[in-house]
Amino acid sequence: TGIFLVITAVNNADDLVIDDWYKEGRGTNRNMAAENIAADFGIGMRTVSTSDGGTDIQFTAARKMVWPDSMQLALRHRTLAEQDQEFVLTHLGDGQYHAIRPLPPGNWHVRVASDDVSWRLAGPATVSTSGELVLGAAH
Repeated sequence: TGIFLVITAVNNADDLVIDDWYKEGRGTNRNMAAENIAADFGIGMRTVSTSDGGTDIQFTAARKMVWPDSMQLALRHRTLAEQDQEFVLTHLGDGQYHAIRPLPPGNWHVRVASDDVSWRLAGPATVSTSGELVLGAAH
């Protein structure tokens, strides 16, 4: 039974453990700075499912923004890393973006960042069964 326990523990390692705490801590400081910039600019987002099976995302800001050509949206499951998903957002103009896939419903830790990570929205959020998600100043 001891060998079985070791094999089970190795095959089912906890996804929440981080190996390099120092490096992760430095990254956290940069991420907080990027999130503070998003808050200072009043950036928010709202999503809606589209008839083509994708997702439209409308970003808003309290200040005038030059929106990047593309962004990354990450949905992180709280405990199961294999359910994490990433989306590429393509700019359609005037802060509106499109993802070619629908956002899966559920509770997620959401992270949206410009490609240069000059700002970032992040936090817990729920994607409704209709595909709606609201994050940041759009609340």
